[in-house]
Amino acid sequence: MTILILPALLFLIVSVLLARHGRPAISWLVFVVGLVSWLVGVDAVIETTLRKLHQYPARVALLSASFLALSVAGRRCGWAAGVYSGLLLLPLLVWLAVRIELEPFRNLAWLAWLVALVSHLEILRGIPGARYLAAWHVGGVVLVVTLLVRELQWIIGVTTWTNTAIVIALVVLAISLAHGHRFLHWPLRRERRIYLATAVTLVCSLLVWFLVVVTVTSGDPMPLAYRPLLNPYDIATLILLVGALVVLHAGLMQWRPAFAIATIGLSAASLCGWLLVGFAVVRGVYYGGPLRYWNEMTNTAVFVMVMLVAAAASIVSTVVIVHKVGSRQSLS
Repeated sequence: MTILILPALLFLIVSVLLARHGRPAISWLVFVVGLVSWLVGVDAVIETTLRKLHQYPARVALLSASFLALSVAGRRCGWAAGVYSGLLLLPLLVWLAVRIELEPFRNLAWLAWLVALVSHLEILRGIPGARYLAAWHVGGVVLVVTLLVRELQWIIGVTTWTNTAIVIALVVLAISLAHGHRFLHWPLRRERRIYLATAVTLVCSLLVWFLVVVTVTSGDPMPLAYRPLLNPYDIATLILLVGALVVLHAGLMQWRPAFAIATIGLSAASLCGWLLVGFAVVRGVYYGGPLRYWNEMTNTAVFVMVMLVAAAASIVSTVVIVHKVGSRQSLS
């Protein structure tokens, strides 16, 4: 299959020439043949020349470099097929991230994924003004989340501490997306609304996910002993609530015209947050250990009490925050 590489390059060159001579349809057809031949040929070279341990990062790096080169060539030569072909990179990277059976960042794979992320963002910068590119920006964040979660699962294993590590990593990511526009012009400042919306969605989803985790698992801190406020779920709850406040505050201040939608999202996030606080209090009261805490939480009366208190607290906190933000809006 390696013999496909040279014909693939010829097909791509012919596609450029056809595009410059006003034959866009034929140019696209020749380009598809050349691209498929190139990808198959490069994959065959990787399969036959590298050890299996190094094939995965090599595929990620060469795939990213190939589409970045096509995008740059497309911009320089007025070659539409090369410019827009870069949009295929993200789906292929997500496919590789989901299928990988090894540790995602092992054996310099972290460097390959860094190259992939930079290539993805550079490709998007070369396609200005397209509204549908918001999906590709969000998809890039989804790719990063997938890689972080899988890496933490590989490093720590499937334990209670894994869930805590996931919360910490994703909270840091959400805060970076919400406030990174101060330090990074592209893409966080130029596409601030997209990344701020992604950060708010991420932190709200994290609240719901962690609420489910806290509800259905005992939170056993093995191999350490259980300690109130110094166990993985209480630590994660504190970090998650602080991160949610930071991100949601940025979202409310940015989306003043869509205040009703922001208020609904805030109330839902507030409910999840107060439920997490309620569960943390129950863990502290029934400090005999996570199994005892779990038995108490399955008691209907205790569970209903936590739900009612959390609902009331979420209503009050939402009203207070909305009033303060509304007052700032009227003053400005």
